[in-house]
Amino acid sequence: MAHHAHPPANAPAFDEVDPHGEGFGHGHGHHITPAIVLQLILAVLLFFTALTVGLAQGEKWISAAFDVTLPHWVNVVVAMSIATIKSTLVLLYFMHLRHDNPINSIIFGFTILAFAIFLCFTFIDIGNRGYLDPVKVQHRWNGYMGVSDDGTVQGEAPPFLAAVDKRFAELKRRAMAGGASEEAALAQARKDLEAEFRYSVKGHGLPHEDLVKRLASKDLLGPEVVADIRAHAPHGHGHGPAAPTGTSVDRARPKKGDTGVLRGGGTPTDTH
Repeated sequence: MAHHAHPPANAPAFDEVDPHGEGFGHGHGHHITPAIVLQLILAVLLFFTALTVGLAQGEKWISAAFDVTLPHWVNVVVAMSIATIKSTLVLLYFMHLRHDNPINSIIFGFTILAFAIFLCFTFIDIGNRGYLDPVKVQHRWNGYMGVSDDGTVQGEAPPFLAAVDKRFAELKRRAMAGGASEEAALAQARKDLEAEFRYSVKGHGLPHEDLVKRLASKDLLGPEVVADIRAHAPHGHGHGPAAPTGTSVDRARPKKGDTGVLRGGGTPTDTH
């Protein structure tokens, strides 16, 4: 006759929520978040995802319709705020941080704080790269006395001005290598340099005034072209690159035409 094993009299009753008895004898069990709460959190996450896309498209529409460009930091603050809210909801409910050991929440909080401090120092560094002080720049290079109103460099040209002439010469050589005549190559070089300068001003604002004067000389772009670019430049100072403009979507796409030379910093690079 077969004998059937019987559970001990003091054995706990079977729990469908905790079939392995992991919570037995420890004073607490594994928290089960109600399905309605999870569905609500999912709806909130989807809402913030749609909000992110809507804000990006709305910024592009406002920029095109009203000629208004939001500062770069506004995009960063809005995007990071939405991302922080979404990630916090996922951590609290889907990863059960809300019902976990409090020490894990403390560790998470300090991690976010450290990351925020890291971002602040990063933006401080990036936001001031290439800036030329309007007073100190006159004494930075020995022998440099500034640029006259007609675009003539007084004294020895500093690197950021010499780089513009070097870039113009490179554009001219490229046009001549394609079979263009001297006159046609000169016209093509001016056209290419104008396109690069317009792109640079649109994304970074007007560079140092001496660089603008040099570009306005008759042997480069000419005063009429530079005056038109200056009139359509974003509002900001003219002594260094302004904050990046345009939508975050546009800035995330690969760009062509900005060599860095026309912002008063760096050396020319081939972007084609």
